[in-house]
Amino acid sequence: MSIQGNLNTMKLADLLRWAADNAETGVLEIERNKVCKRIAFREGKITGCSSDDPPSRTGQFLLARGKITREDLAKALEIQKETQTNLGAILQDMGVIEAEEIAYELSAKAEENLLSLFDWNDAVFRFKQNEPEDPWMLDVHMSLDEIIERGTERNEQLAAIRRMFVSSGVVLERGDVQFPSEIMNNGLARGILGTIDGERTIGEVLYHTHASEFLVLRFLVSAVGSGFVTIVGIREPDEDSSTLLDAMPAAKPAEPAPVAEQAGTIAPEPAPEAEPAPLPSGTFEERLELAQHLLGQGDLEATLGVLDECYDERPGDEFLGHVIQKAEAAFLENCRGGDFKSTFVPNPIESLDVTATPLSPAELFLVGMMGEGHNIQTMLWVAPMREVDVYRALVRLKKIQAIELHDAGDVNLEGEKAPAVEWA
Repeated sequence: MSIQGNLNTMKLADLLRWAADNAETGVLEIERNKVCKRIAFREGKITGCSSDDPPSRTGQFLLARGKITREDLAKALEIQKETQTNLGAILQDMGVIEAEEIAYELSAKAEENLLSLFDWNDAVFRFKQNEPEDPWMLDVHMSLDEIIERGTERNEQLAAIRRMFVSSGVVLERGDVQFPSEIMNNGLARGILGTIDGERTIGEVLYHTHASEFLVLRFLVSAVGSGFVTIVGIREPDEDSSTLLDAMPAAKPAEPAPVAEQAGTIAPEPAPEAEPAPLPSGTFEERLELAQHLLGQGDLEATLGVLDECYDERPGDEFLGHVIQKAEAAFLENCRGGDFKSTFVPNPIESLDVTATPLSPAELFLVGMMGEGHNIQTMLWVAPMREVDVYRALVRLKKIQAIELHDAGDVNLEGEKAPAVEWA
C-alpha cells in the first residue's frame, strides 16, 4: 500500500509500526525543508537508510567528527571527480583514515540518519510500495523496538533543549571553566567549542560544525549546564531559518496541483540588475502558475522565491516538487555558466562590516570561508549546504555588493557538473 501524509498527524513511530505490521516492502521517504531521508523496508523489516541532508554526507560526517580536515575532504573530492571512486577508499589511500574506522563511522552515520528523523515532527512522508532501494543506502543494524525507544528518548531530549535555547538566535561564549581532556579529545566537541566566540549565534555555530543539529545542540546544553559555555545574549534568528530551534510553517496536506501550461523557454541569462518580483499573495495554484511563467521567462531568482512560498504551504505536493527540481536545475546551470564558474574565487568587499550588514548564518559561514581563499568549487564541496543554496547565497552577496569575484583558473569549466557526488 502506498500512503502519504504529515508527521504532525501520523507520528513516525506509528508509521514504522504500520510498515512492520503490514509486512510492507518499499521505501519510506520523509521530507523537510527540501531535504529527503529514506528508509528501506523488506517484508516489514528495516534494511537500510539514506539521506541527502548535506551534514549527513560521508565527507561532512567525518569532518564534523574531527576524522578529516577541510583540506583532506577537498582533495579527496577532487580525486573522486576524476576517478569516480568510492570516497572512503580515496581517504584510505590518502592515509588519513583506516578501513576499520571508516566502517565504524559509516555505521554511526546510518544510526544518526535514522534517529534524526524523530527530530522532524513537521515533515511530510510518502511510502512507495515496491520502490527500488537507493544503491547508496547504508545498512541498518537496529531492531524496530530499539529505533522507536531511542527515537522517543531523543524527542524528550529535544524538548529539553528547546526549553534552554529559545531560538537559533541565542549567542554563546566560552565560560571560565577549564575543559576536561576527554572533551578536547573528542573531535566533534572540539569542533563545536572552536566555533564559539561570543559573537556567533547558535544558528551560525550549526553551520560551522558540519554536524547533525541535534548532536550539536545536545552538546551545547551539556556545556552550558557544566559552565563550559555561557549564554550572553539573543538576536533575532534569520527569518528563513529552519533549525530544530525554529518553528517552520505548518504544512498543509498535499493536494494534486493543476498542471499549468508551460510558457516559453528558459532564457540562458537573466538581466543581472533585475530586482526579484514581489511574492504573490494569491492561492497556491495561482502562485504555482506564476512561478512557471517566471521560469519560462528565465527570471530564475524570482521563480525560486515564489516556489519557496509554495513549498512552505505544501511541501509534499508532487507536481510542485517537479517544478522546484526543474527551476533549481536551470538556476544551477545559469550560475555555472555565468558569473559563478567553479574556478572563481569570491572575496568579501574590504569595506564589508558583517556586524552591520544583515547576513544570514549561511551567508556569514560562506564569507568566513572566503577569508581562507577558497574557490567556488571548494566551497561547494566543504559547505554543509545544498549546492543550490550555496549559489543562492553567493548570488545575493554579489547583488548587495558584499563580495567580488576573481577567476583563479586557466581552464574553461563552463557546463561542468559540480560538486562531485560522495559515495559512502
